[in-house]
Amino acid sequence: MDLIMGIDIGTSKTAVSLVDPNKSKIIKTVEEETPYLPSEEPWRREQSPIKIAMVIRTLIKNILKEIDRIVAIGITGQMHGILGLDANGKPITNFVTWQDDRGNIPIEGEKSLIQEISEKAGDLNTNGIASGFGLVTLYYWLKTGIKPHKISTITDYIGMLLTGKNKVYIDPTMAESLGCLDVEKGWWKKDFLKALNIPINILPELIESTKVIGETSGKGFFDLLKDKIPVVVSIGDNQASFLGSVKYYTDTILLNIGTGAQISIAEEPYQKASSLPFIDGIDVQIRPFIENKYLVAGNAISGGVVYKTLFNFFKNVGTEFFGISNFDNLYKKMEESASRIFEEWEIEKKYNIEEMEKLEVYPLFAGKRSSPNMRGWIRGIGLTNLKPSNLVLETLKGMVKILTEMFDQDIINRKNYLVGSGNGIRRNILLQRIIKDMVKKRLSICKYSEEAVVGAIINAGVATGIYKSFDEASNLIDYGFIH
Repeated sequence: MDLIMGIDIGTSKTAVSLVDPNKSKIIKTVEEETPYLPSEEPWRREQSPIKIAMVIRTLIKNILKEIDRIVAIGITGQMHGILGLDANGKPITNFVTWQDDRGNIPIEGEKSLIQEISEKAGDLNTNGIASGFGLVTLYYWLKTGIKPHKISTITDYIGMLLTGKNKVYIDPTMAESLGCLDVEKGWWKKDFLKALNIPINILPELIESTKVIGETSGKGFFDLLKDKIPVVVSIGDNQASFLGSVKYYTDTILLNIGTGAQISIAEEPYQKASSLPFIDGIDVQIRPFIENKYLVAGNAISGGVVYKTLFNFFKNVGTEFFGISNFDNLYKKMEESASRIFEEWEIEKKYNIEEMEKLEVYPLFAGKRSSPNMRGWIRGIGLTNLKPSNLVLETLKGMVKILTEMFDQDIINRKNYLVGSGNGIRRNILLQRIIKDMVKKRLSICKYSEEAVVGAIINAGVATGIYKSFDEASNLIDYGFIH
């Protein structure tokens, strides 16, 4: 039995999965947390590339029984972030993630890196940039005397280690996330980079998506893998989640809620995608996809991190006021209490009963990419509605509202299918019901929880000819929950 291996390097955890392409079935998944490095500077959000590589090696070791049957390897993971490499492909920096906030910190007077880059680039900054984008981190490094030979995403660094080479390849889905790709032309924005004094040869070699970058060598860091297994260039986790959970690319809305959150649709050709009026290049972007299609992706910082913020608030109340130390069931209690209010809310809507004191929560607790200092709010507080259950329900509704208001309602109405992915949606039945109610479409959720890694496996299967097409590979997608 041949198997395809997929690797997903997420923000908080890394997963390795095996798929039997003949049976369209996930055989095994193993995962482990990949925490941030501690720092006294709160704006730093960095991880160790060596530790991430060691986690992946450990996970692969845990599937050693199946290892001889692996015939292809696909990779995906968090976008935007970079690490710096020397001429031998060794890391000289930590991996700076998409959550890093150094771009918004004043470094000379009152001017931030983002402001400085915007002023230098002027009209050449057509896509928009935000803190956490690889371009911003690279600009910071060069400005502060850190000069890598090459930069790499974490996924493409792992791809390089798997092949035993010291050359980094990157595909357009990952390249766009750095902030310096001309999406329409599919090449680096040379004039933009020149205006910022960034040498183009510091960037990875840009190749087409769904291409093999080499084979495992049976030596080096991943010597536990047999040699001559094709390794496919990594794909962005937004695109991989779409591939791994959506069957009808141009007729589906995908809502993904993990640590962050995205709303995505696929369009073709580029001219149609780029003509959508709500694209601002920062909060809503055009991203390369597969087969000359493009994703239009709205990106919110207000995903699972928002719900965890509310969890921590209740936890602090319990600790400080009541001396409680065990909060194992707190998430469950939050959902149960808010579900009761949701039931009442549905009855009120059914019979057109007007709410006298309606609480509203707009949970921009960490701002927006375009407005990092923007903050959320709670309003409509009355004498009877300031309750934990109301806070939970309205925070969840606010999370969905932030995503859906990124797109015109006409676009949402035009798509026939709605798919939810990410553990933020999968593990919260109340959130699933809220999404269905607010978007007004049936919500489908895959049986498996590894949508992004399945997307990487599909990408690898097509690249190596195991699947004849993406349409054939989409048979792997199996919806287990439909509301």
